[in-house]
Amino acid sequence: MGAIYSDEYFNERYNLFSKELYSVAYGYTLNKADAEDIVQDVFMKYLKLHKEFPTLDDEKYYLIRMTINVALNFIKRNKKVVYNDEVVSYTPDQLSEKNRVLLHMVNDLPDKYRDIIMLSFYKSYSDDFIASVLKISKALVRKRRERALEILRKEYKHE
Repeated sequence: MGAIYSDEYFNERYNLFSKELYSVAYGYTLNKADAEDIVQDVFMKYLKLHKEFPTLDDEKYYLIRMTINVALNFIKRNKKVVYNDEVVSYTPDQLSEKNRVLLHMVNDLPDKYRDIIMLSFYKSYSDDFIASVLKISKALVRKRRERALEILRKEYKHE
């Protein structure tokens, strides 16, 4: 049975992690209100979790991973894509040809590659940090980034 969170414990964790989680969420949505909603959602899930972590770093990495998942689900649910540091809400008839190409590329990129690209390029996290968050080796981080860029280049050439 996991820990029961007191208000004090929860507030301490919120103060400790919320800025970092907001930064990650904002990196995916590029919208303050959406990022705040995502962080709130993550902490509500965290509150229900009642899970004990061996270290603060383990807890932080877990919450970042949860934030990534919630952000990706939010983007899919709200039909938003990130384009040149700007969130593009869309309906099919509103997309320019360039945005259609981008949307196709982003939607086809597997989440495991998209996460690496977002954390590497938008957030500028180190390979060590990304490896810890995603619970994969540093070599795999580099390989997935290489593979993601290869996929995007090939996809762009064909469009």
